[in-house]
Amino acid sequence: MIFFLIFVFFIIVFVVAFVNFLKKSNDVKTTGKQYEGVLKCASLKHASGLPTVPAGVDIYTYIRNDDVIFLNSNQEFKILNKNILSVNVVNGSDFDAGGAAIGFLTMGIVGAAIGSTKEYIVVTYKSSSGETKAIAFEHTSLDILNALKDICKLNQTTTEHIEL
Repeated sequence: MIFFLIFVFFIIVFVVAFVNFLKKSNDVKTTGKQYEGVLKCASLKHASGLPTVPAGVDIYTYIRNDDVIFLNSNQEFKILNKNILSVNVVNGSDFDAGGAAIGFLTMGIVGAAIGSTKEYIVVTYKSSSGETKAIAFEHTSLDILNALKDICKLNQTTTEHIEL
């Protein structure tokens, strides 16, 4: 009887250790690329905004303390968290290469996505050249959406200075 209990105990310890190992390694094993300090990671389907990346390509998104990295099979795009201006979820049936471009030119980001049953995560940011740009992904990850929104909230927080 004692042998059986010891055996069950070791099986439980092994399962718990294995599950923890999978949780820790899951973020980076999907691409083979490892990043330090990853807070959240998910694969998102690109809709528009990443140069030379066609719509529909899976992009691994790594959220870290100082930046967000978008990675496809052979390109890495990085946005500093302080440059993220807004994160929104929009709907839009016209959110394809032609419709999004026309909508964006006439009505901005929201105009690019009016009328759809699909939802998109739209990240607006200030580029290194100072231009306001946007990247859109099909909305499939609530964790990534919330983490991006948290970054945006931190960027908009101002410190009040009180002289005593």
